Amino acid sequence: MKTQTANVVKTKKEKKNSNPFVIIFILIAVVYALTFIIPSGQYTRIDGILDPNSFHFVDKIFVNPIKVLFALPVMAYQAMGKLFITMMIVGATLRIVQDTGALDLGIYSLTNRFQEKAVLLVPILLAFTGFLGTASVLISTVIAFIPLGLTIARRLEVDNIFAVAVMFLGSYTGFMASPISPVSTAVAQELAGIPVFSGFKFRLILTIILLVVLMAYLTFYAQRVRKDKSKSVMKEVNLDQFGELKDLSGEKLTFNHILVLIIFFGGFAFFCYGSSKLNFGVSELASIMLPVAIVCGLIGKLGINGSSESFIKGAQSMAMPIMFMIFAMAISVILNLGGILDTIIYYVSIPLSAFGPKFAAIGMFIANSIINLGITSGSGQAAVVMPIMAPLADVVGITRQTAVLAYQLGDGFTNLLNPINVFLIASLGMVKASMKDWFKLVLPIYLMFFVVICIALSIAVSIGWA
Repeated sequence: MKTQTANVVKTKKEKKNSNPFVIIFILIAVVYALTFIIPSGQYTRIDGILDPNSFHFVDKIFVNPIKVLFALPVMAYQAMGKLFITMMIVGATLRIVQDTGALDLGIYSLTNRFQEKAVLLVPILLAFTGFLGTASVLISTVIAFIPLGLTIARRLEVDNIFAVAVMFLGSYTGFMASPISPVSTAVAQELAGIPVFSGFKFRLILTIILLVVLMAYLTFYAQRVRKDKSKSVMKEVNLDQFGELKDLSGEKLTFNHILVLIIFFGGFAFFCYGSSKLNFGVSELASIMLPVAIVCGLIGKLGINGSSESFIKGAQSMAMPIMFMIFAMAISVILNLGGILDTIIYYVSIPLSAFGPKFAAIGMFIANSIINLGITSGSGQAAVVMPIMAPLADVVGITRQTAVLAYQLGDGFTNLLNPINVFLIASLGMVKASMKDWFKLVLPIYLMFFVVICIALSIAVSIGWA
């Protein structure tokens, strides 16, 4: 009896410690404490662009917690209001498609056809999410696709955390050195004064290499866990906690199911095209997915009542990550109100001028990785750092194209393991995995990526890549 009680207490304690809200509240407290330690400073901004020679310290600013509370809803709405609506609509669409049975049957048919070689689907899935990531399609909306990743993980008989890996790592790796991203590559190149989307081939080759490394590792990991659940990075692999996995051996993939899948993925294909050609953003994704949800529900024979019920349940599933993202915005609010964000950027940029060209490029990458801990927006970070990095590149003897790549890689690299990345923490919370589990999964990938990135930046400097 005592043993059972001890186990219950231990389980409750583990659940409490893995709660993403506990983590974010701790981080908020740490950042608030830093406002008392780090001096306040600022750069002069002209049309939102920093003057790299204008940094100056200002009188110490002490952050009033009441001001944080009043500023938080406003900043969250301004920064992510459109995203919240899109997340609810995409989540609702996914739930409708799942309730039609098309998604489960489609994945089941593929895994059944591959049978023992079902893990060969992993590279295909990562190629798909990586491609969407290069166009920045799945970056801010990746949370809405975690249920899809969970369905795939269950059909492949892997573990919960694989759901995040295949969606999050795939899209963010594609985004990392993207040759076509409108929110990182284009913005940074424009600020650096070089042609937009120039240097396409080098970035494309690097993106492919990074995705191949990821494909090899996750395929290896999935195969190990399929054979032996004790090889999982998670202490407990319990996919049943997400509901019973329906036995589909007696069901067939019908024409209606295929049509639902075509419309569903066709909607994303159209958005991907619109992102690169028509300047589509998160609002347009919501506009596309709303009719997709209605049409899929009717074709999938859910009817108006069934579609409505599924839509509401899907939208409700996004409540937890949305609330988490709102709380996480407090970190940015505190950094800005305390006036320490510019000071951190200033201190990080000082040592770079002392390095040789190759080490300076790698140093820029590392500096951007650190800065990304405070600025999680790719375009926001570009606006802050490129006015500094571009002239600094001229001073240390590297091309501005290389400086842009160093910014991209630094931004993307940190995102994979950033403890204050709201999309990552919320995604882990949805599959009931901890940051410790994620660290164990990502660390080998992180080390391999670091080596590839350092080599790529060294080559870029050696060839005078422009």
